[in-house]
Amino acid sequence: MEENQLLIAVPTKDHPEHMRYFLSELLPSTKKHNVDICIYDSSSTETTKQIVDGWQARGYSNLFYKKLSGNMKFWEKLKYIFVQEKYEYLWLCGDGFVPCLEECIDSLEEEMGKGRDLIGFTTRSDAELYLEVTDPLDLMEKYWNESTCWAPWIVGVRFFTKKLWGGVYRRGYKNFAQVGAIFEELAKGEFDAVIIHSTFCKTNPFKRASTWIMDGKVFEVMEDYMDTVEKLPAVYGPVKWICAKPIFESYINTGILFLWRVDGNLTLPIVIKHRRLFQRYKRISFWKALVIAFCPKKAANLLCVMNGSKATMYK
Repeated sequence: MEENQLLIAVPTKDHPEHMRYFLSELLPSTKKHNVDICIYDSSSTETTKQIVDGWQARGYSNLFYKKLSGNMKFWEKLKYIFVQEKYEYLWLCGDGFVPCLEECIDSLEEEMGKGRDLIGFTTRSDAELYLEVTDPLDLMEKYWNESTCWAPWIVGVRFFTKKLWGGVYRRGYKNFAQVGAIFEELAKGEFDAVIIHSTFCKTNPFKRASTWIMDGKVFEVMEDYMDTVEKLPAVYGPVKWICAKPIFESYINTGILFLWRVDGNLTLPIVIKHRRLFQRYKRISFWKALVIAFCPKKAANLLCVMNGSKATMYK
């Protein structure tokens, strides 16, 4: 790969065990293929920096480190990562997943050589092996689920300007700032994307669940998710709710609410704070959520074991 063609950007916070595994698995391949990695660290300790320093001392000059404030807002972190001029493409990846670079490097080099705006990967069994996309509605219909995650996207950095991120801030996309930014930009006109059926990452064994689940922010994130869908440009109107509702309903349903009760995501203050979510989207009534918030945790845990929701969400 050409110099400064691809950066793997990894935001992290207080996950040193994740980073030890992540870097040990990925660094040899990135050095071999001339791909850079930058760790954007918001941790409260210096442990992650020490891990990075250790690898740099071993000769990995393609590994970089940036310290970010723990108080930095989510969209500001993404702006800091995306709005830069050095690299042609950026692969945003959380520390819970490790890119399988060897499996997809040939595809990446070929598609970057064609000047793609977006390169997407999917492992869905019903997906086409190779699909070129130039219509934003088509992209949303075929790739919305993957687009809400980080790891499947490799994006052309030329998309991301300070002006674009200013619009993202004004529109209030919050926890889905990268989704809002990409789909806002794609709605403006022509673009060139490709979706490839291929293995592209593997789960970090230290990952229990998404950070926002572990931090008790399920309802905050789901409210931001539905707000993001509502705020997307009008061009997506014919398909956006068809695409978006399955994700919402997988996190907000009667069975899963008992799991959220057990792990602290569903409490009386949380239900009251996010009552608008239940009132606007009738999947679960506000009153049912309120009743579950009063359910003893031992009883809720028993129900989780019976319906398998704990095994599903915490693999």
